[in-house]
This record gives sequence, structure tokens and C-alpha cells, in this order.
Amino acid sequence: MNAKRNQGQYRFFPVALLLGVAAVWLFPHGACAAGAGEAAYAFLKVGTDARAEAMGGAYAGLADGLGALTYNPAGLGFLAPKQFMATYNNWLTDIQSGFVAGTWRLGENDRIGVAAQYLDYGNFRAARSDGSSRPDFGASDFALALSWGRSFSGQDDRSEAVSQSSVGGSVRLISESIDNQSSWALAFDAGFLYRFSDEHTQAGIAVRNAGFQMKAFGEGAKDKLPITGVAGFSHQLRGTPVLFAVDVMKSYDSKFGAAFGSEISAVKPLLLRVGYNTLGGQIDTGTNSDKLAGLSFGAGFTMNRVTIDYAFGLMSKLGSTHRFTLHTGF
Repeated sequence: MNAKRNQGQYRFFPVALLLGVAAVWLFPHGACAAGAGEAAYAFLKVGTDARAEAMGGAYAGLADGLGALTYNPAGLGFLAPKQFMATYNNWLTDIQSGFVAGTWRLGENDRIGVAAQYLDYGNFRAARSDGSSRPDFGASDFALALSWGRSFSGQDDRSEAVSQSSVGGSVRLISESIDNQSSWALAFDAGFLYRFSDEHTQAGIAVRNAGFQMKAFGEGAKDKLPITGVAGFSHQLRGTPVLFAVDVMKSYDSKFGAAFGSEISAVKPLLLRVGYNTLGGQIDTGTNSDKLAGLSFGAGFTMNRVTIDYAFGLMSKLGSTHRFTLHTGF
């Protein structure tokens, strides 16, 4: 009996192993493949969940909300059905971005999710080569994703403790437009999440934005996507209101990075959060404000089925970011 219960869970360990191998392959190859910011569609690396970003972006090993659709799609398998979230992000230099997502049940252990993400750069002044003026132009990014997640349970033969695992994936259609030019791409995410039998610990791994550009701008060469490998761990300290999470990541066009975050739920319904991301900490403007770059803070408030989250991030002299997320279930 137990052997059968375990079989459904452990047969997906090869999936986790495959993702791990992909991430390990990505790290050394990505380290020399491109310089910072050389991959296209950089907006795909902009955080979509205020809770996750308040914790420094350390969410691949937690992934317990709809933000999992962009951090680790395996988290979708553990979510309650019929959820909705919306995020507004006031990014650097007043660049505006947003994210909306929903999830539904598909069978007993399966969930499907849909998500849309946009980023608007605003309008730019334009001039011809002879110096004469021309109409202003705009630039924007958009992505539409379909995700799936499935959870599995397994009982330890020597105890009553039950562990769970989940797998998930996403397919994402991406568009970018500048003036009257546009480009298109297709990307895929895959993830694995393991919930230990102590019910306090989770570990996850994901590969994000693996894909290809279908149409480049004009007649130009096709660009690479910002493929990212990430592994994460989260733990709720037993008998305390303290949760902490850690991620390590490597993108095609950036250095190794790590994210650290904590959430304190001592005064419910208020949640307090703090985080640090080393990629933000690598910002170098030559000023004292560089020392605080990568730090993030935030709070959440829950009432009935509605949660409102806020995140504030420091980016040295480049500015600061403000994110607001509304999350509810039906």
C-alpha cells in the first residue's frame, strides 16, 4: 500500500534531476555567453509578486502563491483552486508594469493557471538624422502565459509522516514593440517543488525563460532570451512566527546571484518582510547609496480571503521600486 503511495511521488524525482542538470549546465555556459543585459526581453526578470520581492525575490523554494507562475510553476500544484492576483509595479524612472493571474482546478491534483504581464516604458522624444523633429514614440513589453501544476503525496514506510512534491511548467508568448517595430518570442518554464514531511520545509528548482525568438526587430539578428536557472529553500521555524527563504540563481546574461528573505507573522493579520538580493547589490554608481542597493522591505495585510502586499526596493541612485499586489480566493 505504502509502496504504491510513494510511487506517484518518487517517479518524478528524475524530473527534478533533469532540471538540476539543466541549471548546472546553464551556470558555466551562461557565465561566458553574454554580458550583462545582452539578452532580450529583460522585463521577464522583473519581479511580479510584492510578497516575493519584499523577501528579496527568494521564492523558488516557497512558491505558495500565484506568484509561483513566474518564479517556480511547480508551486501551482499546491495552490487552492480559483485564485486571482494582480500586481502594479512603479519601476525605475517611472516605468510602469503590471501582472495579473488566475488559477483553476483541473482534476483532483492538477491546477491550470493563466497570467499576463506588461511593462510600459512611456513615450520618448524622437528626432531625424538632420536634427528635425518627428512624432514621439513609445516602447512596451507584453507576455501571456499558460501554466500547469500537479501535486503528489507519499507516506514514509516507517512513520505516518507524509511528504509531498509537485511539478509544473509554463509556456509564454512574448512581444516587444518600439515605435512601429515589434519582435516575438516563445519561452518555457519548468519546476519541481518538494515539501518535506516536517511540514515546515520546502525545496525547489526551476528553469525559467528557456526558448527562442521567433521574429526579430526589422531584419536584425535574433536575440537570446534571459534563460535563468534557480534553486531555492524555505523553512518555517518550528514554534515561531518566522519564515525564511534562500534562492541561488544564474541567468544567461548576469553573474551568479543569491536572494535572502524573511517573513514575520507575529502580529496577525499584519505580515512584515525583509530581503536582500545580491544582484541588486552589484549596482555600482560610485556613491554611498550603493551600500543599500539590493535591500527590500515590505508588509502584508490579510482580511478574510483578501491579502494586500506591498514591497519597497532600493536600487542605489537608479531609484527605488514600489510594488502592490492584491490576492484573493473564491
